[in-house]
Amino acid sequence: GDKKSSGYSVNITETCGEDNPIQLIVDYMVEKNTISDQDFLKKAIPNIDEETTVYLDGGYSSVELWQEAKSNNVDLMFTDMIGSKPDPDKLPLSSFDVVTKEKEETILSCPAGHKPLYCYFNKGSYSARFDIHICESCPMKSQCPTNLKKRYGVLKFSKKSYITSLVRATCFDNETLENSLSKRAGVEGCISGLKRGQELAKLPVRGKLKVYYYTELKMIAANVKRVFRGIKIMLEKGKLIHQGRSVPIYGT
Repeated sequence: GDKKSSGYSVNITETCGEDNPIQLIVDYMVEKNTISDQDFLKKAIPNIDEETTVYLDGGYSSVELWQEAKSNNVDLMFTDMIGSKPDPDKLPLSSFDVVTKEKEETILSCPAGHKPLYCYFNKGSYSARFDIHICESCPMKSQCPTNLKKRYGVLKFSKKSYITSLVRATCFDNETLENSLSKRAGVEGCISGLKRGQELAKLPVRGKLKVYYYTELKMIAANVKRVFRGIKIMLEKGKLIHQGRSVPIYGT
């Protein structure tokens, strides 16, 4: 629904594995309409199975949640990210070899493979100095985010900025992004179908608990329709049913 209005939001998790003959709704959450997509995701992460890839739109994007999911062996793939875009004419911070492990943070080398003369980490930020003579003669000089001073090439950036760059590098190469957008389109169609076919946007009840259980019935009905439709199609094609591994995508 419209997040400017009162009421409730429903967050849906749907399978999208290519080996699944039938895609099913496997989870849902109901919250007041004031909750953000990121809050939905934060509540969901502890319940996501390990070695699962989750496809989400930019409204869910969060460096902190990406790290939390990664620590649980879950990959979050965003189709966009909140915040300013990086300069396309500059090398991304992710092209630097950086250690982000707590209490071991350091910059090992630049994109050209050169080690800094020294580096330190303080208050969540990296600072490094590179040999100015190497920087001046480097073919990547015009693209490098390092600032060339009189005596050194100086580089400073926050740990959060570096991890954000890592997330972008993971999610936004052309092939990966195309795949993510394709899977996201499926859940958008699912939500649209629930609003039309199950009248999910016009529930005749009030109160979170009643809305929750009413929504559950809608999800069950939607899944039953999918199963029967899928069985019919597979019988017509003479194919046996084999439900593969779940790969969830999120949508509200």
